[in-house]
Amino acid sequence: MGHRAAVAGLTSSDPLQLSALISEAALARCARQPNVAAEQFRQLLDWAKRPNVEIQVLPFDAGLHSGMSGAFTLLSFPEGLLPDAGWQEYALGGHIIDDPSDVASLTTLYDELRSQALGCDESLTLLAESVENTL
Repeated sequence: MGHRAAVAGLTSSDPLQLSALISEAALARCARQPNVAAEQFRQLLDWAKRPNVEIQVLPFDAGLHSGMSGAFTLLSFPEGLLPDAGWQEYALGGHIIDDPSDVASLTTLYDELRSQALGCDESLTLLAESVENTL
């Protein structure tokens, strides 16, 4: 899905739901480029204020965690439309994960990471502080 299609899906009258986890390490790396960081953090804050978007930050305090092997995306669909699926990214591309047991494993991993992440309000506060620190 391209950027415009994703934005349209999140801003339509019947918007998609987005739940995202972002590592504090990713925020810290972004902050090292202040010329782009403040705008990126502002955009995250703007998205996180939408009722259909939930952003949580996985803090440094979580230490080593099971999500460090790489980024992945879970796609859930209305009952009967399509089976849930996943997408795993790596240096040379990515692949679709459609085996139900693998999707279930990714779902368990996501739930575990969410339990280690800051709550939505705490995450918004951290993002707001990140904007201030890059100005």
